[in-house]
Amino acid sequence: MYKKPTLKEEYIKWYYEKGMLIEPGPAAIFHTWEFFEPHLNKTKTKPAKQIIELPEEEIKKFNELWPQEKLPTGSYGRCALPELKSAFTYFFKVYPEYNDWAKIQAAARIYLMEREEEKWEWTRRSKYFIRREMKDKTAESLLADYYERILNGASEEPLRKESGFQPRVL
Repeated sequence: MYKKPTLKEEYIKWYYEKGMLIEPGPAAIFHTWEFFEPHLNKTKTKPAKQIIELPEEEIKKFNELWPQEKLPTGSYGRCALPELKSAFTYFFKVYPEYNDWAKIQAAARIYLMEREEEKWEWTRRSKYFIRREMKDKTAESLLADYYERILNGASEEPLRKESGFQPRVL
């Protein structure tokens, strides 16, 4: 009965026929075969997707912090829950250490208090506060910035303009 040669056997035979081997022994080309073997594997495996569980109650609480009425930009402050879920999925993939929902809520409250003092001018919608994609396809997150402020000891009071810092003009 005919047995089809394995890829390794064909490889050794090819090397021998080209005159690259004195003997067609597997020991002579072992290291070369080790190098090429992973590249010859036809089955490609993809890494398993990481599934992030998002508590829907917390997402609803986060969304309800934003005002219901239209913002001066012309759009509503609150977003649909599926949009927020995708934004939070991105946020937790990029910033896995920022996973405390109490601090996330506090960061949003600080941001909204600051924006309310400015009469909601340039206030971002809830999903753009979490993640905003720029024109050059990079993403920025104000939530990460405000979360970092809380980690650095900022209170839940908004940053006032009269903070003592005066820019120096030369």
